[in-house]
Amino acid sequence: FMHSGYPIMIHSTSVAELLNPKTARTQGIWGITHELGHNQQCSPWEFPPHTTECTCNLWSVYVHEEVLGVNRAKAHPDMTPEKRKSRAEVYAKGGRNLDTWSVWTALETYMQ
Repeated sequence: FMHSGYPIMIHSTSVAELLNPKTARTQGIWGITHELGHNQQCSPWEFPPHTTECTCNLWSVYVHEEVLGVNRAKAHPDMTPEKRKSRAEVYAKGGRNLDTWSVWTALETYMQ
């Protein structure tokens, strides 16, 4: 699909999604912004390996809401208020173990 870094690499079959502003503003482009978010990660924010696939999603949330005007809940199905609340409750009731701190649970922590 795509590789972040320098240079950014993307399969030619995914380029249409990247270059379609209408789709980006109506459906979102989470996968693309997730990969580009890896270029925005800062080591002081990280708790490797637990957050490597999490903090890049801060960029996804920001780009969708501030640049594209797409609410986070519409940008990715795991970002609905119901799923976010449920995930936090399950994690808290499960003992708050770092081993079960998934990508989405970690993202919720950063978004607080």
